[in-house]
Amino acid sequence: MDIQKLLSSLTIEEKIGQMMQLPPSFFIEDINVEVYGIVNALNLNKKKIFEAGSVLGINNSTQMIEVQKKYLKESRHKIPLVFMADIIHGYKTIFPVPLAMAASWNTDLAYQAAKVQAKESRVSGVQVTFSPMVDISRDPRWGRIVEGFG
Repeated sequence: MDIQKLLSSLTIEEKIGQMMQLPPSFFIEDINVEVYGIVNALNLNKKKIFEAGSVLGINNSTQMIEVQKKYLKESRHKIPLVFMADIIHGYKTIFPVPLAMAASWNTDLAYQAAKVQAKESRVSGVQVTFSPMVDISRDPRWGRIVEGFG
């Protein structure tokens, strides 16, 4: 496949669509997507969901396959979806949250837990994970401190 040829054949809307991430419900459920707030503001209709680039939050490989098949059937350019997941403290196996791992001062344990998370998500079909969060928390009011190591 010639990437330059593919990129030049995409409309600007399709290029923007490739940066869009949707929840799996857009592909699994038969919903009227025009009625939802920001979706309505973006004029995202049933045709345009097949321009999306990724899906966040499918935890079932069978559903991933179903969504990918449906997407590729409807998508004009047949660019496969990228499946992403938040695995802040585990995918199938749940571990202590990162802040608790940091409090243990056991870097080997944190490393081993991350290896398990990576393997479980990879074999399940997840291609991108939003973990670990590498950030230094400076404001204790921030509601997502627990997702980092402190």
